[in-house]
Amino acid sequence: MLGLIFFIIYWFTFLQRRYDVNLFVLFLLATSCYQFAPLKIIELNPVITKPYDWISLIIIGHLVFRARYIPFKKYLTLPVRLYLAFLIFLGLYSLLVLHVETKVVLSVLRLHLFILSPILFTEYKYETIEGVIKWVCVFTVLASVVYILQAFVGKAILSTLQSDDVTAKQTNGGLARFYNLPFYALFALIYYARKVFDKFNPRYLLYAVIVFLAVIISFNRNTLIVAILSLIAVYYHNRKVRIVNVAFLVLLGWVVTIPFSESNDGRLNQGFNDLKNFSTSMNLSQMFDYKPSEVAELSTTQFRALHFFERFSYVTGKGVFTSLTGVGLVNEQSSFKNKLDFSVGLVKDGTDEVVQIDTGDIVWSLLILQTGLIGIILFITVYISYIRYYLRYRVYTFSYLSAILITGLLLTSFFGIDIISPPIVMFVSMLFVLTYKGVSVQDESDEHQYGIMPGNGQLIYDLNS
Repeated sequence: MLGLIFFIIYWFTFLQRRYDVNLFVLFLLATSCYQFAPLKIIELNPVITKPYDWISLIIIGHLVFRARYIPFKKYLTLPVRLYLAFLIFLGLYSLLVLHVETKVVLSVLRLHLFILSPILFTEYKYETIEGVIKWVCVFTVLASVVYILQAFVGKAILSTLQSDDVTAKQTNGGLARFYNLPFYALFALIYYARKVFDKFNPRYLLYAVIVFLAVIISFNRNTLIVAILSLIAVYYHNRKVRIVNVAFLVLLGWVVTIPFSESNDGRLNQGFNDLKNFSTSMNLSQMFDYKPSEVAELSTTQFRALHFFERFSYVTGKGVFTSLTGVGLVNEQSSFKNKLDFSVGLVKDGTDEVVQIDTGDIVWSLLILQTGLIGIILFITVYISYIRYYLRYRVYTFSYLSAILITGLLLTSFFGIDIISPPIVMFVSMLFVLTYKGVSVQDESDEHQYGIMPGNGQLIYDLNS
């Protein structure tokens, strides 16, 4: 019921042009109140089964009722438009030729179509988006405090996109491990770190420390490595790179994580051992002979590599067309899964049945199955084009932070599916609109007031304004 109330408030405030409230409500809806609200009060079964389903309806509403007012070419880059065209083709092909269930096709398509999210932000001014980013980071800090508390009490408090019951936990040095790290933890970390590096402020330092501590307590070594590299990149924004300083920051990051990696059951310590032994312990030739019990004994790195390779081998072994386009927009609820016999995958509770399609471990397994090689190439092109655009204007703080965020998402995509998570895709899309609007405003100002060539000035509105 709460989700429906937010949905109504969104459209009411949008029509009333109260865009600050409108954008704030949009993120409350997409994130289940920054994971503070249980999913059951956001959902509206049987139609709305995830918080982001409301956002899907909002996107459709904009496409149906506001299409003529949306500058698609301006805010949807060419790679995005090509990827969308390919997804629409796959949807029609899956329905009409492969006869995949309509419900399944729409369910899969709704996730991929979040790449359309820039159209949600075209009406907002730069200042409005900047203001909401500040609130997003504040709520991420609060969620990080709760996330840290979870580790000590051993009970899930924050919700997840899947359900409130799937927040897995295990003991790591006496602390419970949870998988519901706040959605925007990486961005909030570099956002506050940039403020501290630019002008020291104890409050912002405290915020950054809280978020970084949450990342450490997630016991996700890949996210931790990306977070440390991101902090180094933020530190050197508009600074000259010095090897001594880089070495010092890496050493400092390592020292901070020592208490969480030296215990006998320390996941970080185990993880680095897995990486060290990865190349010598993985046997691709025996991949198709694995039994569920043997898969459970694989390290997480081995599991992910084999998970992707098994699906890559299946798709590329079905002919040229399937290699290029995948097996269609299918998921675990489709009868198509009965045609598959993968050995590597999560085992369903109480059975020996391996999950054939869905995964939360590596996004590329999903993409190769659902969209083939063409889909993967277009997907990568979309995000590389974003990074190139941001780096072109890297002198501007938000543009530089956006480049770091997307680079981090690409790196962690080998260890999870955050890069296609609707709240994150929506946030990345908003950052693109923010940068585009800021650069456009500055270009116009430079041309009219000073005769400066576009792109040579500084953004009128920036992180420190």
